[in-house]
Amino acid sequence: MVSLMRAALMIGGCTGVIDCSQQATRYGGLDAQPPVAQRARLCIAEGQPGPFKPADPDRATWAITVSSEGAPCPHARDRSGPGQAYEVLQAPRHGRITQGPGGGRTVVSYWPDRGYIGSDSFALRDPSDHVALPYLVGVVP
Repeated sequence: MVSLMRAALMIGGCTGVIDCSQQATRYGGLDAQPPVAQRARLCIAEGQPGPFKPADPDRATWAITVSSEGAPCPHARDRSGPGQAYEVLQAPRHGRITQGPGGGRTVVSYWPDRGYIGSDSFALRDPSDHVALPYLVGVVP
């Protein structure tokens, strides 16, 4: 009787025996991390979307606040030519960046290292005018 109740509790812990075994396969095993979301739970990218003008240096700096689950925080920046990427002057120390086209603009995404909490920074450069575009990043729980 006790073993029957134990078996019922084990099966009842999931929506079924099949679903429990599929969960382990879906994530590559019981200890594997679930897949990363398409966008960070918290993603705030503040800055000026237009091109940098040397007379207005505050337009260059962007601030990003992102949650620490490892998902990207994207934002769009205008470029002088569609499909052109920015040069990476300084890579982030606690994450990575990706770039891609998005509606005639360049979408820059910061991906924090999963579980990292703290500050980070990186810098890009527009190859057409050789101006640095610094980023200050805060990664929060």
